[in-house]
Amino acid sequence: GVVPPAAVAITVGIDVQKYTFWFVVRAWAEDHTSWLIQYGELATWEDIEALIFRTRYPVAGTDETMGIWRAALDTGGGKTDDDWSQTEEIYEWLRANGRGIAYGTKGASRQQLKRVRLSVMDTFPHSRKPIPGGLELYLIDSDAFKGIIHWRLERGAPILDPDGRKIGEKEESQRFYLHAETGEDYAKQLLAEELVRDQRGKRYWKVVRKANHLLDAECLAAAAAHDDWLPSLKMIAVYL
Repeated sequence: GVVPPAAVAITVGIDVQKYTFWFVVRAWAEDHTSWLIQYGELATWEDIEALIFRTRYPVAGTDETMGIWRAALDTGGGKTDDDWSQTEEIYEWLRANGRGIAYGTKGASRQQLKRVRLSVMDTFPHSRKPIPGGLELYLIDSDAFKGIIHWRLERGAPILDPDGRKIGEKEESQRFYLHAETGEDYAKQLLAEELVRDQRGKRYWKVVRKANHLLDAECLAAAAAHDDWLPSLKMIAVYL
């Protein structure tokens, strides 16, 4: 719940499920070092609006607070109970409430040159009705971001003496920090998929634990801070 003073922005990744929303709030330094600020599960769109638009986090050692800079919501989903496409429900919410902060995302069907690519949707996916003015949708290379997160977990590894005692920490960019109250529930979901090879040697992410919502949310939070998504962290850091 506390933002380090080195942070320049906060992103949130939201994995939308049929009856709930899993989210991760992460603060970012200009060099893409990041800190987990909050994670959990919310029940309603009203809860999501409160998180994105009204939550302020204190900045350590100052009297300042920081709100969400960019929110990335997964727009995938099946049918709701009234047979209305959940994706269309998310589109409608984004059109009414995005406010230049909340954006829809979708996992790319294949590897793409840019980790994050902007697309514009002209019609609703289920009803095929036109979307007046269109809707910005960001295509995310989800597999790439899973790899990036695992790579970042090893950044800034502790420096140990011959007896195994920590005597320092590597000063590397893109370090990936958790907060002091991070639980086993988070760890299990973050490690719910493993990168393996099939019989032909092709690598893919294998699901080893069904609940992977926080991993997906972390990928979205990371995508929202990636340099392919403009304006970038470096751009907004100029004004701080």
